[in-house]
Amino acid sequence: MDYKKVNRESWNNQVPIHFESDFYDVHAFIAGKNSLNPPELELLGDVSGKSILHLQCHFGQDSISLSRMGAKVTGVDLSDAGIEQARKLNDVCGTDAEFIVSSRKVVNSFSRNFIRWFGCSMIIMIQFFTAISNRIRSLKHTAEHMHKKIPMSNSSTFLGIMDWQK
Repeated sequence: MDYKKVNRESWNNQVPIHFESDFYDVHAFIAGKNSLNPPELELLGDVSGKSILHLQCHFGQDSISLSRMGAKVTGVDLSDAGIEQARKLNDVCGTDAEFIVSSRKVVNSFSRNFIRWFGCSMIIMIQFFTAISNRIRSLKHTAEHMHKKIPMSNSSTFLGIMDWQK
């Protein structure tokens, strides 16, 4: 069984469901609502002018929120349907985030100079974020890895940020 294909297809199927759901409240988002929660905003701090790699961006709300806050954002996701929707939402919102369909292997080979990476996921993804951190860490000299376990819904969520200092 091709698990990567099954996973991608599963996420592709979720995009239209999530986009229309009350949870994501796309209408309020288009009107200007920030999709980031207080713990994320606190941990991120001022992102104005910073280049951010947003992992698992889904259909782009958090990436677009970061762009609205002044960051230069590249959102990546394995779901081509998610990235297609993110690009459309980006156009509707008038933001300049970039969206790329990408797997972990492709992300590991990025040569762009991101100041931060950002991702929020189930706690089981800590190893994934650590692997990404170790790969991207070589792009800048000094790195500070910040993470926080955030209670959301009925699950444990992990927010990770890698911040490079000049």
